Amino acid sequence: MDTNIETPVAVLLPPSSSPHPSSTDLEYDSEERKHAVLGAVEDKYWDRLRDISLLPYGFGEARKEAWMFLLNVQETATAAPSPLDTELRQRRPSTAPEVPVESENETDTSREGTSDEVPEKPAIVAHPDERQVGLDTDRSFVVYPIESESEKLRRQGELNTLIVDVLRKRPQLQYFQGYHDIVSVLYLTFSPSNSTPISFETLTVLERCVEKLSLHRLRDSMGMGLEPVVGLLQVMKRVLRSVDPAFASLVEETSPLPYFALSHILTLFAHDTPTLELIQPIFDFLLCRPPIVVAYLAVAMTLSRKEEAFRLAREGDEGMMHSLLATLPQMVVAEEVIAEPDAEPDTKEAPGTPELLAVKGEQAEPSPSTEETLDSSTLSPSLLPSAPIPLCTLLQKASALYAAHPPTSPEISAQRILGPKSVVFTWSDFASLLPSDDDAEAMVNLPKEEIVLPLMDEDEEAERDDKEWSIVEKEKERASIRRQRVLTKFRGRTVMTSVVMLVGVALAIYASGGGPPGSGGAKSRDAEWRRWAAWFSGVVLTPVLGKEKIGGWLGL
Repeated sequence: MDTNIETPVAVLLPPSSSPHPSSTDLEYDSEERKHAVLGAVEDKYWDRLRDISLLPYGFGEARKEAWMFLLNVQETATAAPSPLDTELRQRRPSTAPEVPVESENETDTSREGTSDEVPEKPAIVAHPDERQVGLDTDRSFVVYPIESESEKLRRQGELNTLIVDVLRKRPQLQYFQGYHDIVSVLYLTFSPSNSTPISFETLTVLERCVEKLSLHRLRDSMGMGLEPVVGLLQVMKRVLRSVDPAFASLVEETSPLPYFALSHILTLFAHDTPTLELIQPIFDFLLCRPPIVVAYLAVAMTLSRKEEAFRLAREGDEGMMHSLLATLPQMVVAEEVIAEPDAEPDTKEAPGTPELLAVKGEQAEPSPSTEETLDSSTLSPSLLPSAPIPLCTLLQKASALYAAHPPTSPEISAQRILGPKSVVFTWSDFASLLPSDDDAEAMVNLPKEEIVLPLMDEDEEAERDDKEWSIVEKEKERASIRRQRVLTKFRGRTVMTSVVMLVGVALAIYASGGGPPGSGGAKSRDAEWRRWAAWFSGVVLTPVLGKEKIGGWLGL
């Protein structure tokens, strides 16, 4: 099947003589891969990690260390948990309402005049979205199932605690449905054991990772609306137009913006990717690149559906186009998995883009299940499972798209879609250039235009381009007028100065002869002054005032 995926670009790796293994050595040997990743982390070698993320299995067994580095989290010794920490970590989602909660504006007047009493521990200030978090985490681990029901309940409780703790620490952040899908990927990566409860030390590091991820990569989605995510859809639309105008036109007939990719971008593909083995390399790829790369990966996924989309159009099934494009292509971690003779193809469709996006706690209802059973007999032939694509091929395609059509290129112009305080422009792979965590949290409450510019339709965008061009032209015209005015002023001052000098010469001639020229004064001096006046008028005044006027003034 032609999936419109170009031959994977070569991954530029150091030669085998370097301290890092070559690409051949890294085809996949877990120990070699681990050594390469840890070496890149130790050297703070971002480009090396980007190269490795394009290989099958990504960061492999060194994923935890790599993610901590990429999120600027240090593993440091932590103090023993306080009684309050212990209480928080033991509670289940169903018991969350029993935790003492006090509003920030409430005061306890019952303790007035009892200063001799032992102070009670401070009440916990609940985050407004905690009920929705509990409903979502109670339905978690469906896509990435846990075998034992008791272990599943324990993990749901730990996931709930993790999310609630981060939201209580950063109360300006607002939960969105699908956030728990993202956090569950980190949780299962840092705590892979089904039988052992997560340790306090691991939970502390994990909370810092989720906090950093939320503040510096997910922040745009944790404000008051989804407009920043729609901005990324605009970026995706422009990239697709630049890469394949014909296919982009077909896609836009279905929807002006690629809303089918909304959940992909909002949840970093965590809501739609069917296995943990696939989503972890996707996170490897995303975390070592700027946040906007998620839009480029969405384009690569969409391009893989090109042949099927055109087939639907030929069959007259354009109504199924959204369903096709909202479903991720069937993927495998590595190409050799395809060749296993006894392996049955995974025909489970990834979930689409459903009502999960009624977000921000507007309704305290569970997120829809991420399992959807599709009867293949009711599907169009174009929607039936097709040949699986190696995941690394899609990642390499996205990397090549980003290199060929960078966000600030004229055809993409992300700076005209997203505001200066968007994570797209505040993120950096240099920790010193990132905003502080407190400043990043405060950016959630900035005016919306600081995060994303108002959405424009095609006509409005063309009109804006015309206005901007007109402004540039008018500014050029004004600059030309200003130059002319300066020259005119300079010329006027030159004329005035010259006239003054001319009058002085005339007076000198008049004085030298005791009267006007030709009246019979000292003739030698008169002739000398006349020669000087003729030279001055020819060099200075004639180019400005004209020969006839000067001659008349001087009697020449």
